[in-house]
Amino acid sequence: MDKAKFLMRMNEILELEPGTLQGHEALDELDGWDSMAMVEFQAFADAELGIELDARRIQGCETVGELMQLVAAKAA
Repeated sequence: MDKAKFLMRMNEILELEPGTLQGHEALDELDGWDSMAMVEFQAFADAELGIELDARRIQGCETVGELMQLVAAKAA
């Protein structure tokens, strides 16, 4: 999945306007990033990308970009 598609999907998960996220945003500063968004992100990775992500690895990410790197590393 390329960066633009990933960010588009993250905007949807976080209920943000399209184009809001650029990748450098800190997750703890995003109002929409909560336990439900994390579960939705995990479901997105599993259902749409075929990647199983451990919740602890997701919680260890501090930025949107780190989530993207996590997905990329598991997809490789």
